[in-house]
Amino acid sequence: MICQGWGRRIAVGGLLLVTAGCGSLEAPRLDPFAFYRPDSAAASLAETSAETSAETSAETSVEPSVAASTAAADSGVVLAGAIEDVAPEQTAILPPPIGTLDDAPTAPATRTHGGTEPLPLAAVIESVERAYPEVAEAAAERATARGKELAAWGAFDTVLEATTINQPLDYYENYQHAVGVTRPLWSGGAVSAGYRIGRGDFEPWYGGRETNEGGEFMVGFQQPLLQGHRIDPRRVAVRTAALRRQATDPGFRAAVLGAQGVAARAYWGWVLAGFNVRVQQELLALGRERVEQIEKQIAAGDLGRIAGIDNARLMAQREAALIQAERGLQVAAVDLSIFLRDASGMPIVAPPQWLPEEFPAISAPQPERLRDAVVRAPLNRPEPQALQLEAAALRVELAGAANLTLPQLDAAVEASQDVGGRSKPSNDKQPFKLIAAVEGSLPVQRRAGRGRMAAIQGELSQNRAQAQLVSDKITAEAREAAARLVAAWEQIERAEANLDLAQQALQLGRVAFEEGDIDLLLLNIYEQSVADAQLQLYSAKASLFAAAADFQIATGQGLSPRQAAAVAVDPAP
Repeated sequence: MICQGWGRRIAVGGLLLVTAGCGSLEAPRLDPFAFYRPDSAAASLAETSAETSAETSAETSVEPSVAASTAAADSGVVLAGAIEDVAPEQTAILPPPIGTLDDAPTAPATRTHGGTEPLPLAAVIESVERAYPEVAEAAAERATARGKELAAWGAFDTVLEATTINQPLDYYENYQHAVGVTRPLWSGGAVSAGYRIGRGDFEPWYGGRETNEGGEFMVGFQQPLLQGHRIDPRRVAVRTAALRRQATDPGFRAAVLGAQGVAARAYWGWVLAGFNVRVQQELLALGRERVEQIEKQIAAGDLGRIAGIDNARLMAQREAALIQAERGLQVAAVDLSIFLRDASGMPIVAPPQWLPEEFPAISAPQPERLRDAVVRAPLNRPEPQALQLEAAALRVELAGAANLTLPQLDAAVEASQDVGGRSKPSNDKQPFKLIAAVEGSLPVQRRAGRGRMAAIQGELSQNRAQAQLVSDKITAEAREAAARLVAAWEQIERAEANLDLAQQALQLGRVAFEEGDIDLLLLNIYEQSVADAQLQLYSAKASLFAAAADFQIATGQGLSPRQAAAVAVDPAP
């Protein structure tokens, strides 16, 4: 309320302390932390030197647009680290962003979903980034954090106030009307201004409520000098909300990376299931080609009837194997449909027509690039960045706790002037009034601030230990993925040699069978050996591509649609 002489007037040490109006003493002003766009991966998350100048300029600058700061953060802007009151942590290196849909083609998903062309991994990854529910959930978390940040800025809203008090029936009949505005400042204080008018008969002890005929104009200023000057709970809330909003960006990237890895494994599992069906179909086709030949040989007396029975039994076995392979393909397509979705977000069960004809071309792993990617993995992965932002938020809270240990010393100034004709013969309302006051207090034990500081320092220690563990785990994951990648390549080399030998043995076996040197059972063994060798080679290739995708994920490079189209065993960007 502004009606009681612009707030309370409290006597302190012989002075008259003026409190600033009826509203919040806080105002929206940009966090002294500087916003900047990192030019490289070496950009620091904590820029303490920039904090000093930013803190000073923030007190005199115009309120920034919250929408502008939010948009800047979404485009890659990073909020700098600790404030001056707290020593910054070791400078951290920010990872480059993973691939996004902004620079990646989306045509493959639309084209293959409606046609018969082979379904590429790029289309699956595009679908994951566009419509996978876990990715959408992570994106919604960012919107939640933006709302919390905007709510924190509400403590600095400009407050408009108005009041009217009417006393029409009494010995003292009077009317009081007032309107004013209070604007909180980022520096911790507030400025206020207003106008009021008091008409009628007032009790002698309430003479201050009466004004001249034109009313009274007033301006005031209040500023904390120690506690609440450099930082206060409102600024802590704004700063931590901004940092935790930024922490949702690496959280979103982590969700995308995780979904990409699972989707890639599901895709290559589906491809392998399709090649398994083809191998079983080819094996069954070989048996069917021999049916007429064996029947003629039996009729001619060159083969016994048991040869026909054996061939029929083999045909039944191969038909059963084909049925099992087809069921496996159906299951793999259903698993893939979790990640492959149409424009409305509904799962798509990929038909067999979408299977690729061959695996993409591959090349040998390059050890130097593997090692470089492993070394960069902790810098590229989003998990360490999220922990760095959380540490920065804790340092802000630590500064707020340290602020509570300072003495409270506030200064206030109020100036007012009545205008218009005199309301009293004494004309005591006419002079210009200026009131200045100072108020101070200090909790002796200061346990609130000291206890809060101890708790936050413990949380910072936990954060550092967790960051070290996360970094070690990421490095171990990257090394393991690199080892599996190299092992998969070596497995392909062995599988190719095995397939070549099996095919040579089958060629000789067919000649021997036609000449009557071996029976049908032995020929079947040769054919089955070739089929098994072919499946081993396909399995090794699928494992290679899955391992390559895992390596891209483990090293934080990700599988954007453009990357997924060309990914093999070379993980270098």
